[in-house]
Amino acid sequence: MINLEAEYNLLNVLLQYPEKQSYIFENCDSSFFQNPLNRKIFTTAKEIFEKDEEVDNVVIYEKLKSEDVNNRLSDILTNYLALTPLTKKYCQILYESRLNALIKEAKTEEDFKYIEEFKSKYVLNEIKIKHISDGVENFEKNYNKKQNNIILTGYDELDSCIGSFCGGDYIALGGSTGTGKTTIALNLAKMLCIQGKRVLYCSLEMPLEQLQNRFNCMISGLNALKFRSCGFTKTELESYKKSLNTLKEWNLSVLCDYNLTVEKLRVYLNEQLKDGLDFVIIDYLGLISGYGNKSLYEKSTIISRKLKVLATDLNLPILVLVQLNRDLKNRQDKRPVLSDIRESGAIEQDADFVLFAHRDYVYTADEIKKNDLEIIIAKNRHGKSAVSCQLNIDLDTQNITNKRRWRAW
Repeated sequence: MINLEAEYNLLNVLLQYPEKQSYIFENCDSSFFQNPLNRKIFTTAKEIFEKDEEVDNVVIYEKLKSEDVNNRLSDILTNYLALTPLTKKYCQILYESRLNALIKEAKTEEDFKYIEEFKSKYVLNEIKIKHISDGVENFEKNYNKKQNNIILTGYDELDSCIGSFCGGDYIALGGSTGTGKTTIALNLAKMLCIQGKRVLYCSLEMPLEQLQNRFNCMISGLNALKFRSCGFTKTELESYKKSLNTLKEWNLSVLCDYNLTVEKLRVYLNEQLKDGLDFVIIDYLGLISGYGNKSLYEKSTIISRKLKVLATDLNLPILVLVQLNRDLKNRQDKRPVLSDIRESGAIEQDADFVLFAHRDYVYTADEIKKNDLEIIIAKNRHGKSAVSCQLNIDLDTQNITNKRRWRAW
């Protein structure tokens, strides 16, 4: 989308406030301008500036008037409004517009490499060092805002251990195949929606129709496999249809982009934030694209760090599913530990919370434990770690409910 207003405003500041020209040329590039004439004006102004000559509208007009086929140049250079010099704001607007365009157009590894170079080159200057007391006068306002943004899972045992999730939290949820990490993610999304929270579920494996079925069977209490085999009775089919109305009431959005990168995700989240967003779930980290021929370890290290930065920048809790090493199955004690995370040790370092799904039944086939689900809190930057909570899982409907006991492990 062409942001002509920002382009005009930045050029106006460039010409009206010579003391700001150095900042603009350092933090803005001709590629930011999508209007050809605006781009030409900027390029010419920069060439004049780099020759240590004075940049003003008359000099630019004289250099470009032979190329002004539409007679627009004079109007742009002479009839500008009196503006407040919000230089940084205009640079930021154009920078973000250009970055978003690059991300949406990116297809090859070279494209993504250029995006990283672009981002590292144009980082708008900010004051990073601040006094410890800066902003303390806003304590009460921020505290009240924080109260409204607290995320409870709805599972009493789990909430008593983790406290709550808040904006900026980066949460890793791992588990071996069959232990229920995706089921936990779906149930967490359901519980948040019931509380009226807005959730974005990023599915890199399941298409929308499969997710709809999983969620709807949780609501209706029906067997998800019966839907796939068209085995519903008339009564069950009616119940399934009625539960679709509940699904329509949820503030749940689904992102099915099988070539998702962290950069694309940032664009999607910025769009979602306009309507309000409380929680993000990504299923799963290993399927996030980008970074070409790097090893799984290197790729996961980069992605994990970027997800943590994204959660912090946007003040959103982001939960990402991760896989565990297959060697876990060969151990006598099958409960996961932090070193079992398959992708990268960086996930353990970056995450505010590391949760593991564990079911003894997967390894023992003990019918008594068939519906037992244990969530291990292996890391909790804000509270109890090395504890686990016990939940129930209904394997037919995939619903998870409280069991009301927790213990140290």
